[in-house]
Amino acid sequence: MADAEAAAAEAKRRRAHERKARYEALMRPWPIKLAASKSKGRHIVAKEDLAEGSLVISETASGFSIMKPLMDEVCLYCLGPLKALEPATDDDSAFLGPQRGQRGIVCKGCRKQSYWCSEACQKLDESRHSRECDILKELPGITSSHSVDYGLFRLILAILTNRSPEDDGSEGFVPEESSGAGCSGPTPFSYVRDLVSHRSSCKQSWLNAVQNAAEDLSSQLPSDLAASASELVTMACQINSNSHGLLDPVGNTNSVIGVGLFPLASMFNHSCSPNCSFVGGSHGRLVIRTLRPIARGEELCVSYVDLFYPKDKRREKLLETKFFFCDCSRCSPEAQEGIVDPDLYLEGVYCRDCREGIYISDSSDDELMKCSNCGSSLERSAFNDFQAAVERDFDAAFDFVKARHTSSALQALQRFRKKYAGQICPQHHHYFNSLVPLMNCSMKERNFKDASGYIQEIIRTMEGSHVMPANWPELSDFYYHLGDVEEIRAKAIEAGLETGLETGLEGSKSADDCYGVSLDAFRKCWDMRKVAFGAEHAKTLDAEEQVHRLKSARH
Repeated sequence: MADAEAAAAEAKRRRAHERKARYEALMRPWPIKLAASKSKGRHIVAKEDLAEGSLVISETASGFSIMKPLMDEVCLYCLGPLKALEPATDDDSAFLGPQRGQRGIVCKGCRKQSYWCSEACQKLDESRHSRECDILKELPGITSSHSVDYGLFRLILAILTNRSPEDDGSEGFVPEESSGAGCSGPTPFSYVRDLVSHRSSCKQSWLNAVQNAAEDLSSQLPSDLAASASELVTMACQINSNSHGLLDPVGNTNSVIGVGLFPLASMFNHSCSPNCSFVGGSHGRLVIRTLRPIARGEELCVSYVDLFYPKDKRREKLLETKFFFCDCSRCSPEAQEGIVDPDLYLEGVYCRDCREGIYISDSSDDELMKCSNCGSSLERSAFNDFQAAVERDFDAAFDFVKARHTSSALQALQRFRKKYAGQICPQHHHYFNSLVPLMNCSMKERNFKDASGYIQEIIRTMEGSHVMPANWPELSDFYYHLGDVEEIRAKAIEAGLETGLETGLEGSKSADDCYGVSLDAFRKCWDMRKVAFGAEHAKTLDAEEQVHRLKSARH
């Protein structure tokens, strides 16, 4: 008995050693290494001093899927936008050949669930897609009949499709040495097997639905993609706990176009005050870069949540989706005498007496809130009731946005802001979150003056919040929007369609002023993207092009 236990313990140590060796090999091309501690568990640290904008990893997903509403807008191979093509020809293939239509090339075999931007991308993806095509025909029926997410099971199928025959997960895959490019193909399936699943923490009703759908899918899988229903359920749990959004690699919003599983990126811990960010690359890649200088041995962290969420909402989201309680430096800051935690302004309510301080918890009485400036008190129940009213009013206004009633949404959001101006802080998450839909609605209404004003307020609030890291990718997008809108306004002024006195910026009273603001905004965007995205990323090159174009046009 003792010999058996010793042998089992030795086998466990051997597997752990082999797993560590595999991960060290996977990280070898990059300036990172694996560390472990009792407080943080397994985590990633810098193995050398890193400048801001340093490339940390570039990983190709073990599998990815495009969001269902965007399937006919995004290329399944390169993730670029679909292009307009010529009318259909009679000799188009009935299986994988192109069916030319308004945009892109669509696969007839899987009933319009796969699109490519060109014949070249469709050809390059043919070998992989041919393995999933027949099964995809059944996927919408399987997922709808069991009320499970189509995208989840599409991703499971993509991971199985990318799994190579020799990657059985027993010994794993050790990537070859490279000159810094890393593993060129998808991160192998053996690393997917290592991911935590938190299966025991998932809701039983969800597990039951996934189990039923997994049994149907498992019965459809051919021998080269075979997986049991239990294995598929575990993969679903691993995806829920470890997947990352696929960010648009070419557009000028940091919008999510799909979801992918990146085992190496999943090893980076979360922080609500991250020193790294991840951005989307073409062909299902996730790129992580440093946002500021990093010292050798310092932990590298990314954020899994919206940084403008208040602490309680961030923690709730992380506990619900990632199954951990966040205790990062921002969520558990050291108290500083006379200094209000910047995080408190994200749900800040101005004092009803002095109108300068905000209500914070009274350390001497759990039932009271006190003003950070004058010390006057407010019952916590009244504070909570007021916050609930703000949320109800915001949700009611945002319903018009979701219904795509642009004019009504503009009016409702403006009423919301007018009602709570001076009562809640500009950084209050609901007050701030009203700005982006106001910007979008104003642009749809072609009111570029107001759109410019909303964008400027977004930028001021983000930069003045003290919770947003420098060079944050989302902030660079708003600078790009400002450059775009101010150039449109300059042209409108030149054409006599907008008078200079209506300009949104103080002191900007001519087309030249607007062009100057536009150029400065594009420059700022370019500088930030060189750090967050890298100099050669498509979005960085686009910002650079706008700078050079405007400079040439003005001289």
